[in-house]
Amino acid sequence: MKHVEPTQTPPNLFSYAPDEKTQDGFISWMLAWAVATDDQSKNDPGLRKYGLVLLNSFFEKAGKTAPKEIKSFEINRQHKIDVGKKKRGSIDILCVIKGETEIYPIIIEDKVATKDHHNQLSNYLTAIKKDYQECINNILPIYFKTYDESDYSGVESKNYTPFLRADILAVLAEYNGKDSILCNYRNYLQEIENEVQSYRTKNIADWNGRQWTGFYIEVKNRLKTGNWNGVKPPGQRVFMAFYWGWQGESGVLRQYLQLQENKLCFKIEVTGKNVRSSIRNKWHSMVMEKAKEFDLKLSKPKKFGTGETMTVCMLVDDYRVADDRGVIDMDRTIERLKQAEELLKSLKASH
Repeated sequence: MKHVEPTQTPPNLFSYAPDEKTQDGFISWMLAWAVATDDQSKNDPGLRKYGLVLLNSFFEKAGKTAPKEIKSFEINRQHKIDVGKKKRGSIDILCVIKGETEIYPIIIEDKVATKDHHNQLSNYLTAIKKDYQECINNILPIYFKTYDESDYSGVESKNYTPFLRADILAVLAEYNGKDSILCNYRNYLQEIENEVQSYRTKNIADWNGRQWTGFYIEVKNRLKTGNWNGVKPPGQRVFMAFYWGWQGESGVLRQYLQLQENKLCFKIEVTGKNVRSSIRNKWHSMVMEKAKEFDLKLSKPKKFGTGETMTVCMLVDDYRVADDRGVIDMDRTIERLKQAEELLKSLKASH
């Protein structure tokens, strides 16, 4: 048997079972404690208390008032619905509360690393509105997400309330009991949060996907624009990309900036196949010439592309500015990104 060195932290259940089905189980289990009896919760009253705090937090985050009294409480996992065209769908968790006079259906769409797809959020809400027409204003759609996304506006536009890792940790932070399931889950999420935030203290040469995520979140907050996601080019590894500064005419020719982890790229998007090479070469020359007016040393990419989106120039060095410990200097890094932004804007003004 191969010897395995022990880790610094105890084994965590959710590190070995990080998928959505496991998380569905935890959410359902936690909510069930909200209506536990005195006898059921006598060994750990905190489970009932924080189960109820979680339930009330859903209402509070959505700007709605929770029922003062719960007469009955039903939790359905993988609740089957009709989504049309003879197709069936499954809501991760449907929690139905009967208050003193009202019914409150709570749709919980649970996500870890995935996003909304195949119009599932809209389909779920439409189906529940049909089934609960008498209490349509009490329906509470929750988008429960433990990993990070760049933009939740699409989720919100479908009338779902994002309930994110920080929200969950805020609910569980003050639990001082010893239940191993709850403590494992809280520690698991806190470890993710610590990793995402560690871009502030970790040497930039050692960043992984979670540090890039935390960094891009701050870049977006500081620039007040942009989005990020994972990109998988054919035959290449997945990398984290941040893109912003779009300008030009959509459907014809647009220019923008993209961070490909430690690379800063000036890119164009060209619709017409026959003119891509000539436009690419033109914009390469224009950006290179304009860069002489800025404190940015650019170069041609190793190989020009020929697709709809192409890199025309790249910053020679890593755009990130680090201190003598190799730790990111966010202020100076943002200054460099704003220089690139000004360079691109100046080309729009002159052409």
